[in-house]
Amino acid sequence: MHAPAFGARVRRRGDACPPAATGTVAPSVAPAQARARPAVLALVIGLAGIAWWEDHQRTAELADIDAAMLSDDLPLNAYLDHGFNAYLTRNH
Repeated sequence: MHAPAFGARVRRRGDACPPAATGTVAPSVAPAQARARPAVLALVIGLAGIAWWEDHQRTAELADIDAAMLSDDLPLNAYLDHGFNAYLTRNH
């Protein structure tokens, strides 16, 4: 049997494992995190893209409605009538 190096502590059966150094990650966890990063990044980019697309579509819809209201010959009070709003929804 070899003698321990100078200053090294010999672990005996029943000794607790030494605490891990702070700021380190277990070797088995680091590759899993590295594999998960691209998937999480793709998910975040996808969700941001969907949010932008929906906002863009909603803005375009509102612009179409505004253009139709401004170019129409109907008085503004017609648009305040709830029955007329239902009529617009059915015909648009």
